[in-house]
Amino acid sequence: MLQMYAPNIVWDKEILKGDDSIDSENILPITVIRHKGSERSTLEKLISILGVHGFTSETSGYIGGILGELADNCMTHSHEFLSERICFLQAQRHSFKNNSHCLVVAIADVGQGVAESLRKNPKHQSLTDEQAILSSFKHKISSWPDEALRGKGLTDTLGLTMGNKGLLRIASGNKDFSLNFVESSNGKTFKKCTPPLIDTNGTRIGIFYIDHKFQKITREEVSKYINKLLEQ
Repeated sequence: MLQMYAPNIVWDKEILKGDDSIDSENILPITVIRHKGSERSTLEKLISILGVHGFTSETSGYIGGILGELADNCMTHSHEFLSERICFLQAQRHSFKNNSHCLVVAIADVGQGVAESLRKNPKHQSLTDEQAILSSFKHKISSWPDEALRGKGLTDTLGLTMGNKGLLRIASGNKDFSLNFVESSNGKTFKKCTPPLIDTNGTRIGIFYIDHKFQKITREEVSKYINKLLEQ
């Protein structure tokens, strides 16, 4: 199974290379999700592991909940046919010489891509790929009709990353973005990465969380941040 989809689940690990990195542990090996809802047992396992690694129950539950939202998105939007919907989950723990630690979690699918999915909503059909991918992080923006009250999974994912001063990378179709808050004091929190790692319609999301207190960022604040990016 993994060999079949290997070209679609490769992730760039360059950010973690260097003399300061001393240890890496694959706390959640690449796990294949084939059926909606089947990710729950995997996420329960991950939440338990995060607790062992020092994350509070609140933070562990929040991270698990966000991954659950993203997995649900994959299994709902990634492909027209149920039999072709599939996603992958992975989590790694990294330690550094300065006694700091980080968590890297990743989720990927091999479906139609964020832009193509979002444009199925007539309200967003005129968006470019870049606009669609960035807009998908705004609250209540979804391929579903407004009355479905969808569109919070990606918003919360970015909100948690902003509050942690971490890093989020999303690659979908031929677009690849890095939203970097690690050194946000310089005001440069957005970077467009080109070319993409691989040429595929699927979506890959990687999140880099640093071990320190998570600040609560509201969905409205996330939407304002994305609006600023769209104005650039």
